[in-house]
Amino acid sequence: MSDKVEGTLIVEGLFEGRLPQNSDARGDLLQWIATAKAQGLSFSLEIDGNRFSLLPDNTPVHLSPGIGPGDRIVTQTLTSLLELFDPPQRLALDSTIRSTEYRRNEEVQTLYVVGPDGRVHSTQRVAAARTTAPPQPLSMRAKLKLAAVSLGIVALAVGVSTLFVDYRAWFGDLSDRMTALDANQIAAEAPAFAGLLTVGEKKLTRQDQTLVLELTLTAAKDFPADDAALEALLKGPNLPLRKRLAIESLARGYVRCDLYDKKGNAIAAAMPRLPALAAGKSATLQIALPSSTRPAKILIAP
Repeated sequence: MSDKVEGTLIVEGLFEGRLPQNSDARGDLLQWIATAKAQGLSFSLEIDGNRFSLLPDNTPVHLSPGIGPGDRIVTQTLTSLLELFDPPQRLALDSTIRSTEYRRNEEVQTLYVVGPDGRVHSTQRVAAARTTAPPQPLSMRAKLKLAAVSLGIVALAVGVSTLFVDYRAWFGDLSDRMTALDANQIAAEAPAFAGLLTVGEKKLTRQDQTLVLELTLTAAKDFPADDAALEALLKGPNLPLRKRLAIESLARGYVRCDLYDKKGNAIAAAMPRLPALAAGKSATLQIALPSSTRPAKILIAP
C-alpha cells in the first residue's frame, strides 16, 4: 500500500554554519524555530562552540488547501533564517535541505542551497508516482450515523455491565463523596455502657477525617473512685460480666469503636484513648474516619 499521501510534505537534510554575530545568537535561532513551527515545519538545534546545525523533522506535514505549494513554504522559511546573518556571513552557510511533496500522481523533489548572492536557490524535479488521496472528512450524515452506532455500543456495554456492577450503589457512594459529611448523620451508640456513659455533642475536625464525641460519666456510684475501690468492685460476686467489662474499659482509658456503613456493613475499627472521666464531667473521644467509605454508625464497646 502506498504511503505517498497527496497534499503532504517531507523535509530532510541539514542546515549549518557559524552562529550569527550578535549577543543572543542562540535566542534568535530558537525564535526562528518557533516561527517555522507555526508554518508546520519542525527543526531541532544543535550548537558546538561557535557553530550550529539545524535538523528538520522528517515527519510528513499536511498542507492545508490554499496555502500554496510546499517548496514555496520551505523557501520562505529558509529566507527568514538567512536574515539573521550579515550578508558576508551568509556565504559560509551550508544547506542540504530538501523537500518531497506529493501531489496527485506525482512527486515533487526540491533541493535548497545558499547561492553566491546570499539568497536561497532551489532546484526541482518532478516525477510520476503512485499516490494516495488524503482521507476525506466525514459528512454530517456520516457523523450522525457514527454517533448513533457509538451510542448503541455504549448502551449495549452498559446493559451487559449491569449484570456485574451495582450502578445504584456506585452512584449512591459517588453522591456521598461529593456532599459534605455531617456529624449529626453519624449515629453514635454505647449500649454496653448503659448507666455509665452518655454520648453528647458530635463534631468533625481535620478535613472531616476525625469525629470528636463528647462523653459524660453519668453514674458515679457505679464507678470506682480509686484503684482499691476498682479491685473491690471487680471481685464482687454479683457484678454482671457486661458491666465488669465496661468498667474495666473505662478504667484502662480505652474503648473499642466499630464503624458501619449505611447498609450495616462493618468498614473499620479503632481503639481510641478515652481521657479520665469524673462524675458529671465531659471528655472527648476522637475517632479517625476511613477515607474510602462514609460511616453511618459508630458502636462504642469495651
